[in-house]
Amino acid sequence: LSPPVGGLRGGVSWSPKVRRNATAVNSRERIEVDNAFEFGLQYQQPVGDWILGASGGYAVGEADPITTRADLNSWSVGAEARKGPLRIGGAYVDRGDSNRLDRGFDQWEVNGGVGWVTPEWGVAGSVAYTKASDRDNRLFGLGGFYQLHPNIQVRADVVQFREEQLLIGVNDGVAAVMEIVFTI
Repeated sequence: LSPPVGGLRGGVSWSPKVRRNATAVNSRERIEVDNAFEFGLQYQQPVGDWILGASGGYAVGEADPITTRADLNSWSVGAEARKGPLRIGGAYVDRGDSNRLDRGFDQWEVNGGVGWVTPEWGVAGSVAYTKASDRDNRLFGLGGFYQLHPNIQVRADVVQFREEQLLIGVNDGVAAVMEIVFTI
């Protein structure tokens, strides 16, 4: 990531080969992408008591034809506003058929969140809605952290999810995680 120049910063990453589950006997279960690039831009400026920002990203890569997957192709835009400990943000992500086995999936997502962050503690809530050809997902999250000691932090998150899939039905539930972070 570049240093900010006039509030603008950018970054580029490249991976010549991305391999997941590469030894699977069924090549359709593999993820094999060549020349994966990701580009990102961020712009931030103070406006009165607020710091306002906007960002965008694009990812592209060539799927190995043996996997029959679509090429990697995804983009996103987002916005953020900060004032003191208050954080507000949202984004739109378009994944289309990015690296999917099935075509016409056309996946997109809109998400947002609000948080209150101090050096000693923080809490945040978020929502996300994802839509594709045959399903939609809703996520609601709540999380936080507390600094017990300069080298010890406790973190916890709870996410409620609901996925509705055409002709299949509804999957819903709650996932939670708690961790203790020791910094040396």
